[in-house]
Amino acid sequence: MCEDNGLDHFRSLSCSHPTLCFVLVYGYDDHSYGSYFITRGRARSYSASARLVEKVMAKHGVDDSPEGEWPYEPELEAEVELMDLAEAHWQSALLR
Repeated sequence: MCEDNGLDHFRSLSCSHPTLCFVLVYGYDDHSYGSYFITRGRARSYSASARLVEKVMAKHGVDDSPEGEWPYEPELEAEVELMDLAEAHWQSALLR
């Protein structure tokens, strides 16, 4: 891949194959989650709001502990849900 998150790679690939589109989902250690919709060499972005991240983390029982460490398994479950939501954001664009 051309850069850490793969965005340039998929933009280039979508230029070479203009009938294809991609959804590239990300989740970073700073608790930012989102996705890119990539087609014809262009990328549109979606970022999950801080409120959504907090809501999903709380739903899975992930909360800041005094030691600054979160329970591992619930955090993974919350991250999966957030990335699924970031992917689903583009569902209508994919069905066109």
